[in-house]
Amino acid sequence: MPAPHWLLPLLRPRPVLLFGTQSPPRFILNTLKFALFTHLIWEHFYAVAPCIGPSMLPTLSIDGTLVLHSKLHSRGRGCKVGDLVSAIHPMDSSVYVLKRIIGMPGDFVCVDPDPEGGGGRMIQVGGTDPRWGLYGDWIVG
Repeated sequence: MPAPHWLLPLLRPRPVLLFGTQSPPRFILNTLKFALFTHLIWEHFYAVAPCIGPSMLPTLSIDGTLVLHSKLHSRGRGCKVGDLVSAIHPMDSSVYVLKRIIGMPGDFVCVDPDPEGGGGRMIQVGGTDPRWGLYGDWIVG
């Protein structure tokens, strides 16, 4: 039984092209455009990086949870208490730290809470300085 007439064009052998249906210069140009677009997104909008270490337990695992970093909220725009933020480590500029915002400028937060219910020491975030800071477990009196 012969194949139906509508199936014949699909059965015809086609030449194998190295670059698909594009010419080599067009393929190289499209590859370059894709690489530049990916670089733009990675550097100015979003990045994915592993978060390694115990400082964010139990929210994040110790062994390298992948975290999507949004660079749209740079310099604290749109951030609020409870958000996770990433920042450059003050001692090693090649390392990023991930911390939770516990207070905005002018807020008072408890540092070193008293285990007996005495309240602990209170500090004002930012104080007279308009910037907000990240405070972690390493704050001691």
